Amino acid sequence: MKFIFLINSLLFLIQLFAFGQSGFNIRNSSGELIEERKVDLSQACNQDSIYLFVTKEPTYKPGMDALEETLNNELQFDKKLRYSAHLMFLINCEGQASGFIHTDRENSEYIEKVIAILDESQEWDSAKIGNRNVDRYMHMILVLKQGKVKIK
Repeated sequence: MKFIFLINSLLFLIQLFAFGQSGFNIRNSSGELIEERKVDLSQACNQDSIYLFVTKEPTYKPGMDALEETLNNELQFDKKLRYSAHLMFLINCEGQASGFIHTDRENSEYIEKVIAILDESQEWDSAKIGNRNVDRYMHMILVLKQGKVKIK
């Protein structure tokens, strides 16, 4: 299970950075395509220019440690549950997060709770190229272990 997750993570990152993918292709153990998930770009400032490489990454204003703390304070997770999931979304040029998608097919109710908090908080500084604010895909790996969420 851990090996399959690592392989899927590696394949996702190769797709994302090499080909500029805007979503996930979810496949079964035989490699057959089960589902294709794409980030909704309707909130993008410029749908034709969503950047992967920028001079300043988007940041969560209070800090990622504060985001983890918020998630762990507001959500209760089963301490026996252990898994990881990729989360991808858009941070537009105005610092608004939208278009959340994830890779989790078995425990999606947990990830949906995380997404609801991220969608509600909207405390992002947008990415920059030089002094210009730009739209950028954001990718996180959420690891749930011993009842706590860790963001990587």
